[in-house]
Amino acid sequence: MDIPNLAVVLTCCVLCSGCSILIDVNECKSDGECRSAYGPSSVCDDGVCDAPRGVATGLCGLEEHPPLGPIEDPSTFTMGVLFALTGDGADFATPIVNAIKLAWTDFEPLGIDGRKIGLIFCDSESELESALEAGEHLITKAKVPAIIGAEFSSHTISIANEFAIPNSTLMMSPSATAVLISDLNDDDLVWRTTVSDNAQVAGLVGMIHSLIESDPELTLSNATVWVLSIEADAYSAGLRDGLTAGLDSSISINASAYPVANWEDSWYTSEIVGLPEPDIVAILGFQESWDIAEQIDADFPNAEPLFIMADGGRVEAEAEKTAPELEGRIFGTAPRNVGDPEYTPYKNFQVKYASTYDDDPNNAQFVAHAYDAFYAVALAAAAEGFTGPEIAQGLRRITQGEEIT
Repeated sequence: MDIPNLAVVLTCCVLCSGCSILIDVNECKSDGECRSAYGPSSVCDDGVCDAPRGVATGLCGLEEHPPLGPIEDPSTFTMGVLFALTGDGADFATPIVNAIKLAWTDFEPLGIDGRKIGLIFCDSESELESALEAGEHLITKAKVPAIIGAEFSSHTISIANEFAIPNSTLMMSPSATAVLISDLNDDDLVWRTTVSDNAQVAGLVGMIHSLIESDPELTLSNATVWVLSIEADAYSAGLRDGLTAGLDSSISINASAYPVANWEDSWYTSEIVGLPEPDIVAILGFQESWDIAEQIDADFPNAEPLFIMADGGRVEAEAEKTAPELEGRIFGTAPRNVGDPEYTPYKNFQVKYASTYDDDPNNAQFVAHAYDAFYAVALAAAAEGFTGPEIAQGLRRITQGEEIT
C-alpha cells in the first residue's frame, strides 16, 4: 500500500558536479517517538513515522465522510467504519453509515468510562481489493480495536482472515449474512447484528412455493425456476446452495453463475440462450439484480416471469428506476428491518433517524442493525475493556450474561 511517509530525511550536498543523497530509514523505534515529533496520530512502521490515522490512499478520511471525534488523541476509543461510500454500492450503504453516525451522537457527550469515542470512515468501493486495503489500514496503521463492517459477507470474511483475526481486531457487521461466517475459526472476534442466511433461505423457498401454488397454470412438477448467483461470492453462493437444496425436487431448476461486478449482455447471451423460458427467476446478487431482471424480461417477452431478489438487492433507488412493465412481478426476502411499533426504543430510533436524515429507516435494509452494531460494541467495551478480545468478552456478557439495568 502506497502511503506517504511524514518524514523521510533527504540531504543533498552539491560538490562540483556530484550529489550525495542520505536517506534516514531509522527515524523511530516506537510510536511514542513519532507522536512526539509529528503528533499523537502518527505511528512507527518499520523505522519510519507513518501517516496519521484516517489517511489511506484515498479510501479513508474522505472529504464527504471525515472522522468523528478526537481521533488524534491516543486515549480516544476509535472504531473503524468500512462500507461502500462511493459508487453504486453507496445507495445501499449510505443509510447504514448514517445510522452508525446517529448512534455515535448518543454516546459522544459522555463517552465511555471517561474516554471519547472516535470513528474513521473508509470506502470499500464495493470491491474486495479496496475493502482489503482499507481494512489493512484500519487494523495495522490506525490500529483500531474494532471495525463496524463490512457490508458484504465476502469482504467481511476476507478482511477477518487476512488482518482482523491475526491482529486481534474485532469485526461487527450489520449486514454480512453468509452462513459461512458462523463457522469461521475467528477467536470469537467476528460478530454480526443480523441473522445468517439459513433463515433467509427458508423464506426464499417458502416464497417460491407460494408463488407456484397461487398461479392456476403452475404446479410443482411443471414450474421452471432460474437461480442466478454471483460466481465465487460467499453470500450469493450460500443462498444458491441453500435454495437449490431446499426447493421441491420436482421443480425444474436451472442454476447459473454470473461474474462478480461484471454483469454484461455478452455473458447473459452465452449462458442463458437455450434454457427453457422461466416462470420464476431468483436473482441472488446486489443492486445489479434490477438490471438483470429488466434484461431477462426484455428477452423473454412472452414468459412474463416473476422475479425474486434477496436482501442484497433491496435498494430503493434501483427500484425507482426499474421499468414499469415489471411492477407487481418483483418480490423479495430480507432479514427483518422494521421494529415493533409498540417497542419504544425502536420508535425513538425511527423518529430520531427520520428527523436527522429526512428519511424513514424502514425504507432501507440493515439500518437498525447498524445502529445496534455501534451500541453493542460501545457497551461491550464499557463492560470489559477496549481491546478486540475484551470487546468480544463484553459481547458475550451482553448476549449470554445475566440481564442488568
